[in-house]
Amino acid sequence: MAYLKQNNMDGAVGSFKQAVDAYRASPAAQFNASLAYEANGQPLQALDHAQKYLDLAPNSFDAAQVRDRIGVLQKEQADNPRAIYTPADCGARYRWALLEVRRAGSDPVRKAKVYDIMTTAQRGDCAAAEAAYKDYAVKYP
Repeated sequence: MAYLKQNNMDGAVGSFKQAVDAYRASPAAQFNASLAYEANGQPLQALDHAQKYLDLAPNSFDAAQVRDRIGVLQKEQADNPRAIYTPADCGARYRWALLEVRRAGSDPVRKAKVYDIMTTAQRGDCAAAEAAYKDYAVKYP
């Protein structure tokens, strides 16, 4: 909570992530992580933790409010996919793509594959970005 009082959202996210890792079945940990991620501009993670909160506490007094928040986050994600950029999760793959697009030169197919990896990383879908990277690495060693 000290991080929130200091308006240190990266610290708050890290702190609540540790709480979630230690207490996965805690609705409070999931709820607070959701709020921290949302405040830090990471709506995909906020959405995930809000849904886990509801899974753990479907009849909580604030369940309707959390469902409303989930709806807002889902709409934001649908309207603006770039809004779900999560540098802490896929940053390394995104930075690789920034460099690799220059190495791709004038090959349009190769550049398209790199841009696909980059945008997938921006969306926060790290598993898909990593899978696309592995396919890319086989084709362009």
